[in-house]
Amino acid sequence: MKPLVDLLDGTIVETTSSSPEEGGSERTNLKKHKKLLEEHGWTTTFKKVEILDTEQPDEELDIPNGILLKKRII
Repeated sequence: MKPLVDLLDGTIVETTSSSPEEGGSERTNLKKHKKLLEEHGWTTTFKKVEILDTEQPDEELDIPNGILLKKRII
């Protein structure tokens, strides 16, 4: 996957998990999730790794001509 991500200058996107996995989850809060990414080499393997829904405020995007949805919150 790395060659493709590098070619596209892509960002690896992760999200926090809302429910603990069996045996406990290391992805339920930002601090644990960042540590897990570091331990698995993601932060050194990929130039850009972003954990959504934790670091920045939500962003609202308009959906032009949207029939059911007029805005998307990310």
